[in-house]
Amino acid sequence: MADFFSKLKKGIDKGTAIVSTKSSTMIEVNKLKSEISTTQKVKKETLLELGTKVFTLYQEGTFDIGQVQDLITNIGEADIRVAELETQIAKIQDEEKTKLDEIKAEEPEVKEAVNEAIEEVGEINVQVVEVVEETSDEAKEVVEGIIDTEKDKI
Repeated sequence: MADFFSKLKKGIDKGTAIVSTKSSTMIEVNKLKSEISTTQKVKKETLLELGTKVFTLYQEGTFDIGQVQDLITNIGEADIRVAELETQIAKIQDEEKTKLDEIKAEEPEVKEAVNEAIEEVGEINVQVVEVVEETSDEAKEVVEGIIDTEKDKI
């Protein structure tokens, strides 16, 4: 039975490791997704600024690509940053999958321990039923003896 508890503890430890791995990944991925959203918001604002500036300069007749080059560069950098963040997310998710595969590789051992424990509990259950039946029979005999003794007194 001690072996069962040892194996059960291993199973609980594995479950904890799985939860820890998944929650850690989720936190990191959500941070990166938040940064992606922020970067995309900045890109959208920069695109709006670029369009407004180009339109204004064109209306004034003073449009020159050099006047908006910084904005164009910022937009390109935002696209690169989003791609880098998405790559980091994919890497984190791959690492999570690897960790989970390692943790789950030991899973058959836990299932075996649980099956052994079920068998042990079944055997103990049979023994308990036998003892209860024997005790019940003995109790019936004692009660019947008391009833017979009391009938004789009457």
